[in-house]
Formats: sequence, structure tokens, C-alpha cells
Amino acid sequence: MSQKLKVVLIDDDPTLCHNSQKILNSSEEFEVVGIGYNGSEAIEIIESTNPDVVILDIIMPKVDGLDVLSHFQDREGIEFIVLSAVEHDIITRKAIEFGAMYYLMKPFDPQELLEKLKALMTGEVPDEKVDVSTSQYYKAIEILLRNLGVPMHVKGYNYLYHGIYEITQLPNDGFKITQEVYPKIAQLYSTSTASVEKAIRAAVMSTFSRGNKNYIQSYFSKEIFNDKITNKAFMLRVASEVKRMI
Repeated sequence: MSQKLKVVLIDDDPTLCHNSQKILNSSEEFEVVGIGYNGSEAIEIIESTNPDVVILDIIMPKVDGLDVLSHFQDREGIEFIVLSAVEHDIITRKAIEFGAMYYLMKPFDPQELLEKLKALMTGEVPDEKVDVSTSQYYKAIEILLRNLGVPMHVKGYNYLYHGIYEITQLPNDGFKITQEVYPKIAQLYSTSTASVEKAIRAAVMSTFSRGNKNYIQSYFSKEIFNDKITNKAFMLRVASEVKRMI
């Protein structure tokens, strides 16, 4: 082969990056041209090296993998293989929507990674693996959050996105958001339930301060008290609307 495929590795685990680099550089087809350990570094490295393929961790400090995918969503010529230690349909779907070609669960067989890279070289496109009925929930949540003006760049957006989906899968009453929903999000992002609650509160407050107030007040007419709304009331109202849309 006259020219090797340029690969960038982005993962907050240095050992994984080192082992993957060693395996890929030993191949005649691939060359690792950059390594980063968080999303901020990922954007800089990808911009400077213009790789053919990016192997990207989803859950990372500073800027997560989904934000990186979103940043390069309209960039042609770069393929993404995303990695995650947590199996979750919402994240899988979101990664695919943002342009990821393959999704690998950690720990993974290095040979499987090589096979995915070689498949990309031949132009092979993977089959859609996310249930269509489930994807309808994802799309409805995304539309509603966008219409309400929830800022996508804040951490609380992703927490809201996942939390609202979880609520749509629970009974209409009888569940506790602090004990059942927040812990699932915290586990997904390797953080605390207190951090989840705080980030969602910041996202909701930002939405109320920057969004269309007349629209927001009409949408949450029964949930607002003294120009404020609780996290639970916000998420329940959106989840109820999602169910109505499906």
C-alpha cells in the first residue's frame, strides 16, 4: 500500500491509547498521527492532523465524545469509530446520528478494531443496530429540547436528554427522580447524583433566561411557580410531551 491511513486516538485511558498505537503502527495499513486524552485535545488534534479515522472515547473529561462528533458532523473525509465502557442505546443512537460509523464496547479485542478500520478502507457501511421504535423517542426529545432553547454545549443538556428518556420508560407515577433517574445518569457519566442534579438545574435555568419566555411560560404553564420550575417538573413535562408525540 503506497499511503497509510492516518489515525487519531482519543481516550482518557493512556494505557489503551498506548496499546492501540502499538498495534496500529505495527500494521502496514495504518499510522497513528495523534493521541489525545480529552475532548478539548481531540478537537485541536483533529484540526491539526486532518486524519482519515478518529477512534474516539465517548465519556471523557472537559468535552465528551458526543460534543466532538457534533463539532465535526459536517466535516467530510473523516470517519469516526466510537468507544464506550457503558452500553446505552441513547448514546449509541446519538453517536450514529452525529456520524459515527462503528460503536465498540470496552474492553474490546484489538483485532476487532483492526477489522473495523479495514472495513472503513473498503467502504463497508455497518447495518443500523438501534431499534427504530426506540429512536423515535430520541428524536422527539432532541426536537423538544431544541425548541425550548436548552443550550447543547452545557453538560446538563446530555443529562436532560438521557434523564427524559429514562422517565418515558418508567410508569407514569410511583417513581422517584432522585433515587431512580439521577443515579442512572450518574453511572452513565461516571459522576455523582449531586453533580447530575446541579448540571440539570444550570441547564434549566439557562433555558429560562435565554429562551422565548412567552413560549416557555405557555409550555410550562402549570409547572412554573414564582417564575421558577423544578428539575423534576421540567423533565416530567417534556417526557409527557414525548409520549404524546410517539
